[in-house]
Amino acid sequence: MSATLGFEKVIHNTKWRWCIEGGIMNQGIADYFFEDDEPERLVRPNFEYIGALANYSLFCGCFMNNAFHIFLKAGLAPAHQRDMYIYHYEDKFTMLGIVGVGFDCEGSKWMISGYVNPQGIFIFNISYGWWFGKRMEH
Repeated sequence: MSATLGFEKVIHNTKWRWCIEGGIMNQGIADYFFEDDEPERLVRPNFEYIGALANYSLFCGCFMNNAFHIFLKAGLAPAHQRDMYIYHYEDKFTMLGIVGVGFDCEGSKWMISGYVNPQGIFIFNISYGWWFGKRMEH
């Protein structure tokens, strides 16, 4: 489960957009059942982040009379990481590398993203969302 809020702005006369994105990622259901004598172990990490990204438009055209863009995104985000163990939590700060591919079409956006931190934790995310505001043409 995750939630993301971002801002994108087209860099005039280019195929690039600069972006600021913040989000939270909870990597599992909150209810877990453990045996009373189970040994301590890492259950999952959760992240909260805000970072800078760039999008590059691979294709910009018209599909069924709607503006349609296919884009790549990449960036870095400082993140708060909360590791959930069976009996306690550990908080730390880390960096997330973010890469993705997606498309937007008349108010909606679909994206496949990957998040990785220096410890090698990789998160794969498929998302759908909405955008609003004035659309600028490339």
